[in-house]
Amino acid sequence: MNIRSSTKDYEQWLGKQLVNRGGCDEWALKEKCKLMKNGDDHSFLRATFYRWASLWTGLHNGGPKIVSVGDIHIENFGTWRKETGKRTLVWGVNDFDESCVLPWTNDLVRLGVSATFAIRELNDSFHIKSKRACRTMLKSYTDALLNDTAKAFVLRDDNDPFCRLVKKMIPGIKQTAKKYFKDRQGDLAPIKIGALEKDLRKALKRLQKSLPAGTRRYSPYQLKPHALVGLGSLGKRRFYALVKDDSLIYEIKPAIASACEWAKGTDGQNADTKLLKSSRRVPDPSQDVNNGWIVRRRGSDAQKLELDKFERNRDAKKEALLFTNMAIELANLHRTNSKKKIEAVVTDLKQRNKKDPDWFLKLVAKWVKKMENDHKKFKKG
Repeated sequence: MNIRSSTKDYEQWLGKQLVNRGGCDEWALKEKCKLMKNGDDHSFLRATFYRWASLWTGLHNGGPKIVSVGDIHIENFGTWRKETGKRTLVWGVNDFDESCVLPWTNDLVRLGVSATFAIRELNDSFHIKSKRACRTMLKSYTDALLNDTAKAFVLRDDNDPFCRLVKKMIPGIKQTAKKYFKDRQGDLAPIKIGALEKDLRKALKRLQKSLPAGTRRYSPYQLKPHALVGLGSLGKRRFYALVKDDSLIYEIKPAIASACEWAKGTDGQNADTKLLKSSRRVPDPSQDVNNGWIVRRRGSDAQKLELDKFERNRDAKKEALLFTNMAIELANLHRTNSKKKIEAVVTDLKQRNKKDPDWFLKLVAKWVKKMENDHKKFKKG
């Protein structure tokens, strides 16, 4: 199938997945189509994991298959608190909606493609060159995976260079909870629970049960039409609980099967939570997956990196540290897989590095071209 046919077929599959979870947000899907057509290549990459998955699912030269993040990109990293209300921040991959089984190279290559597009499209924010970023990621991933040195990133020390860099790259993290709460309210519209269909009323009850113990008053909201969140997940309906006394915002959205299941021609109904629940992570205590819905807290200290909010950095050494740690975080997550599978990945990685030191650069360039070509065809469609 071409990109247009893939998109139509995937949206039909998505609709079936969401039948008992509020149905599709058709308006958001139309807006997603506009963004795919008019946006840059990085936006297109983020919006079309289903297409990417279909190209990777039947791949025979991608190496041993493992449970992967799937839809990884540089905006799929963010922060959360180790303990709700405490100061200590955690940084890492914060979205596992598309986690699935794919060749181990999928995550690393997709991260490299994402970095290449981001660096190209935000040349005023990045000083590092894309080839250096990719070489940095391969070396960091290799070292961390081979030596099993990767650990979760707990940002305890404000004097740590990476801690300072994260706080610079997520400007909103400097906001107070009240300021974030006030700003976010502009994107939300109040709803009446009684007016919702049965499945959504049940979802909001789950949301209420996930609120901090002792919460007495909260207000249910949904996104206003203009307030689009994410790209790949557009089409899924989201709801919010605002706890005004404590300036807290909790979100609930459907946790459906990965687009990989669509690509494989299967009809899985459940999200893969193996990586989300990995003992190698420091989990977000507010995050919970239950009966096809995922709940999590949103706040100035619990948000993702967003390219359009990056502060001008122009420091290649610091930026290299960002890509270094993205690759280390990826290796840490991959280590969640069985010892046997990781041994197979290590063997394959060593062989690739020995045979051609530039194999990763070449593979990233190949997939950059694939995405660019798909984007051009979609624009013409």
